[in-house]
Amino acid sequence: MKRITACARLLLFTILLVRTLRADADPAISVVFAEGMEGYSSIRIPALLATARGALLAFAEGRNSRADQAANRIILKRSTDGGHTWGALQVIARDGTNSLNNPCVVQEQSTGRILTMVQSYPAGGKEFNGKLKPGVAGANIVKNYLLTSDDDGITWSGLTDVTTMTKAADAITIASGPGIGIQLERGSHRGRIIVPFNQRVGPFWDVRAVYSDDRGARWKLGDIAPDARATNAKGQTTSMVNEVQMVELQDSVVQLNSRRADEKPFRKIAYSRDGGQ
Repeated sequence: MKRITACARLLLFTILLVRTLRADADPAISVVFAEGMEGYSSIRIPALLATARGALLAFAEGRNSRADQAANRIILKRSTDGGHTWGALQVIARDGTNSLNNPCVVQEQSTGRILTMVQSYPAGGKEFNGKLKPGVAGANIVKNYLLTSDDDGITWSGLTDVTTMTKAADAITIASGPGIGIQLERGSHRGRIIVPFNQRVGPFWDVRAVYSDDRGARWKLGDIAPDARATNAKGQTTSMVNEVQMVELQDSVVQLNSRRADEKPFRKIAYSRDGGQ
């Protein structure tokens, strides 16, 4: 989230569509979101879901300027032909002058309901400008919201505040994903929905799962993944984690994969044998 590369400015989100008729055919490229589309100065932080009915849902932040918090709205484009063509851009969530960030989406397989978590930054509040406060209630805090769709992404609910269930009391910022959540398919926690999160407490980041065992009605915080700190050559404590994704392995173990906060060239991996708890 902290840097916008020249490449990202020129082409923010593409879907590579592999033609299956000929094994040697070149991939087709479909540009879904691009800078300046629908008046947005910047479109970033994409998430893509292939629904059980075969639609592709592409989410992103529609930003009013090239900044992480720029009164962002959550936007969506939908494809029903495997990504060859896309419908009109939809604004599926807005929060006035507050900024919505980090759409992270998962589909609950038994009902087909699509759940998307986003975070709201108060107007004027940015990750490091000192205006944000820790906590789950009150002014100048980052809140966490859930929006849902029961018709394969065509229409969407309003924002439901789930901050108290999904944010630690001492966290200043939280961020889902970015990317997708998962629903476990194996083991004793089969059916559990997991949304990966990072959080900042003071100057340091941690990563953890936020999970639901009742199809998204209620949520719980998983434990913080261990070994998220390191000591640099100057003897300073630094964070080893930041943006994060999770996947279920064949033995029902959940694997966590996170980038390092200061963008050093390695990644952090951890494993959970109790469904992300």
